[in-house]
Amino acid sequence: MIRISDRVWKHWEEVEQFDRPGVDLLFSSGLGEEEALAAVTRAADETIRELETRPPHPTGEPFSTGSWSATPAPKGIALRIDEEPEDFEAVVRGIATRLEASGVDGAFDLLAAEPAPRLPELVDLLECRLRVAGARHHFRGPNWGWRPEPGALAAGVDAAIEWCAANAPKLPLSLAVGLIAPVTIDPSEDVRSFVRHGLETKADVGVVRLTSTTPNRFRVASFEPSRGRVSLIEGGSAIGNGAWQPALEGLQAFSGSAASWAVYGFVKRGSRRIDAELGLLFMDWVPVPHQSANTRLGAAFEDRLVPFGGQPLTSLVEGTVPIPDLVKRARKDFEPILFTDDVAWGR
Repeated sequence: MIRISDRVWKHWEEVEQFDRPGVDLLFSSGLGEEEALAAVTRAADETIRELETRPPHPTGEPFSTGSWSATPAPKGIALRIDEEPEDFEAVVRGIATRLEASGVDGAFDLLAAEPAPRLPELVDLLECRLRVAGARHHFRGPNWGWRPEPGALAAGVDAAIEWCAANAPKLPLSLAVGLIAPVTIDPSEDVRSFVRHGLETKADVGVVRLTSTTPNRFRVASFEPSRGRVSLIEGGSAIGNGAWQPALEGLQAFSGSAASWAVYGFVKRGSRRIDAELGLLFMDWVPVPHQSANTRLGAAFEDRLVPFGGQPLTSLVEGTVPIPDLVKRARKDFEPILFTDDVAWGR
């Protein structure tokens, strides 16, 4: 039997009036993590396919089925339903009916908002952005993407998780998969497993973010698998109060250690935390030629453009891009290109 909490319907009544509402649910059952995720995925897919057969409106506009995404959470399977479903109840009951028909016993409730420290949107921070080994691919028009090598992405993700957790090894972490509400993960739990499932959920589009927070410092490991991006973000009052140099040195050291799995990277100062998490920290800086609201070129791709900053370049990139005159090269296998000027970093 599949039970649906009355709180689900009440919450939908409250948010339905808003533009593009989304609802985060938690499915709990006696199934193992993998089995439960597979069952929810199958039931949701079948439900949406059935709703897609509904006839269009008299105006010709198609029936809006809405969209869904699911990922394991510490207490079950987190399921988000959004993209303006016209019949939210049909989506939820359709999933529940299919789960029940397959012999699953469980319950749907609202995914409870986890108590977590609130981070400011504007805060002094540093972002180390790395592109894992892979190849460019063309979406359409001026839009390009990056297909990461699975092994390189896995290595980068593991290293970033370790870096993030080291900020406060005994404190819980917060994990956000796409638009699904963040969940709290205890250090004793399998953090890598939750992140790995999140990356599978967001393989084609979306961002997975792991956050560690202390009173004066936070670290975020942000992953965008469809673009091969691994970002390490460190910020907080400690950075703004002059303790930026150890953070900068640590991020530069991390980028230098990524030679086996990354093809490109840089460390950049900023203040817009959410933009940094989404790989859009260029919004903090003056416009550059490859910034356009109509393209996906806001973050330069490695075989065409190199933005300023501390940039480790491998032989895959070296020789394929113009290198500015104001550089200082270190003689290593994985060479950091450091732009020099007379302006202090903090200005």
